[in-house]
Amino acid sequence: MGLFGSITGAILGAHLRYFTDHRHAGRPNRGAASLLVQWSNGRKEYEEREATAESLEEKISSLDGKTATIVSALRGPARMDFCGDARGAMVVFYNPDTTDEGHWSFLASPGVVGPSLDVVIGDLKGSYARRETTTLEPALVAARRFASAGDADSSLSWKTSPDVLDRRPLPM
Repeated sequence: MGLFGSITGAILGAHLRYFTDHRHAGRPNRGAASLLVQWSNGRKEYEEREATAESLEEKISSLDGKTATIVSALRGPARMDFCGDARGAMVVFYNPDTTDEGHWSFLASPGVVGPSLDVVIGDLKGSYARRETTTLEPALVAARRFASAGDADSSLSWKTSPDVLDRRPLPM
């Protein structure tokens, strides 16, 4: 029985290591303090590990609202997503700890009124009130702060609510 148990254990261990390694392949290391930037262009997805504030700003500035519609920045457990069109309406989402779904925020534009705007995020188009959207310059301010400190710039207006998760059509 000892030989059979050893062989079975070795096979199970190898399978467990294989599936654990592949299940986490390509996913960010949430414990890492360096900046990880992910973006897509059409169906192609890209990732830059140990990104800089400048490269994050470059990716955000290249959002076109058509094929390039999302840039995600991750630093440790925190995440900030920049969505939409750099020359138009953008939505910026932030969470200091993505394991807590109730702390999602969006970069708000208080006092801004007008009809809702459509913002393309990936393959989806969402309708957002103007106060829920922003423009490139505040988004870049948020990006600079996130790249340097991994948190939200307190000089900007953030709306935090458990409902923000429902407005965020993105994977965790």
